[in-house]
Amino acid sequence: MFETSVSEELSQSVDRKKLEAMLLGELSHDSRLRIVPVKGLPSTSLRPGASAEERIDAARGKGISPDVWVFPAVFLSDAVGTSGGKLVSMKAFTVRGEVISAYGTGTSQAEDKGTLFQNEQVVKNTAAKTRSVVLDQLGPNLPSREAVAGLQKARMQKKVATIEEQAGILPEDDAQTRLRKILEAAKNGPKPAPQAAAQE
Repeated sequence: MFETSVSEELSQSVDRKKLEAMLLGELSHDSRLRIVPVKGLPSTSLRPGASAEERIDAARGKGISPDVWVFPAVFLSDAVGTSGGKLVSMKAFTVRGEVISAYGTGTSQAEDKGTLFQNEQVVKNTAAKTRSVVLDQLGPNLPSREAVAGLQKARMQKKVATIEEQAGILPEDDAQTRLRKILEAAKNGPKPAPQAAAQE
């Protein structure tokens, strides 16, 4: 979960740290979720115009690799309410959690709104909706940890095979020969693989 972004118009009236603690506490009520706060990102990824992708890349750079990313935001939004039995337009205290699958399997939003005096209840409602989004909407489409480990292993093997092919490494080469060829390829650029050369 990233740090909560608070709109400028609410920055003086909302205690961001208290609100984040409430969100974390509410999300942690379900034992199926393990919440990891994302902190200490470089200022470039925290600037107002930074995209979700930039923030995710910065978090991955710190070694954080969750199943889903959650971006909480607090702001005022247009709403319709009643006053004296009449419909009136108003500004509502709004908490939104944007939830993004770390595997590209989907995105969704959880949101609730109310008056500024109802902020605690709005936070609780948004947290409950966020849990539902993670577990019921995105969760069923997330790959298992075993599947992810298998994919990562297959990617690594493919990468190694590509490097070996570019360096002209043969199955019968010993470790010292393999290392020499890899270093030569890095220095001089990749050589065509023996099969490719034969085909040419």
